[in-house]
Amino acid sequence: MLYDVDQHLPVVRREYGFTMQFHDLMQAEIWLQQQIETAPTLDALAERLGYSSIHLNREFNAHFGVPAGQYRDTLRLERAALLLGVTNRSITAIAVECGYTGQSVFSRAFRNRFQVAPREFRQRFQAMQPELVKTSVPDDAIGEVTVESAGPTPLLVIRHYGYDQPEPPTNLWTVYAHQAPAPPCQARPCWVYHDHPGITPAHRVRIDFGYRLLHKPDRAAPLPFRHDELPAQRVAQLLIDDIARMEEAFAYLVLQAIPGLGETPSGEAASVVWRHGRPDGRGDQEIELRVPLSGLS
Repeated sequence: MLYDVDQHLPVVRREYGFTMQFHDLMQAEIWLQQQIETAPTLDALAERLGYSSIHLNREFNAHFGVPAGQYRDTLRLERAALLLGVTNRSITAIAVECGYTGQSVFSRAFRNRFQVAPREFRQRFQAMQPELVKTSVPDDAIGEVTVESAGPTPLLVIRHYGYDQPEPPTNLWTVYAHQAPAPPCQARPCWVYHDHPGITPAHRVRIDFGYRLLHKPDRAAPLPFRHDELPAQRVAQLLIDDIARMEEAFAYLVLQAIPGLGETPSGEAASVVWRHGRPDGRGDQEIELRVPLSGLS
């Protein structure tokens, strides 16, 4: 990790069971993620939940380790750090996309969070890439990478907070799958990564576990699951037959294959989908890795 300045924060509470209170806060956190560009006020978030501002901060402290405002600002700045690291967008454009009124305001907030200016962060992050290629990308080719235009992709998922294990989170998918309703016909197991492990501390990494659906659902998701949708986007896609190779395959995609195609990642969520087989080991494995790319779909 480049800059772990959150080591003093308590580990995010991990809810394998279900409470309405945590469900409300999970929905609030997801809403903050979706509204990064508008930087919503805490009053707006409290009103959305039917909480007072004091109660909102108390609950965020209890479940996420920080007040709601600090959590919102952390999401914005970590999103900015990701865009600085993996895209070629200007600092001004990134500042606006992350809800800041100007580059100077953004630069001050970024320096307070990461102890370096945005431009220096980008230089350091990108300077690390050649070394990461040497240590992370396998010598033998993993497979053929293709660039596809993917349409909107409906999902049935639940959000998990925190992951610090070296192996892929197949066991976590299985835990949540046992809580899910019977999946629709042709639904495929999946998970979606919302954070970069080199930027977001492991105890706050957010992963959505569940199923990729063939069609948009016509009924509400049973709690604590939710329906979501990956937007139409261009993606770099790679198929592997062993989930144990997921980490090196993603490294190959991001560090070597995508730049080699003259493309850049968009910074949107990457996904893992089982075309055949399941994360619990049943059936022959054919696993699709997708990294969204910059540019129109």
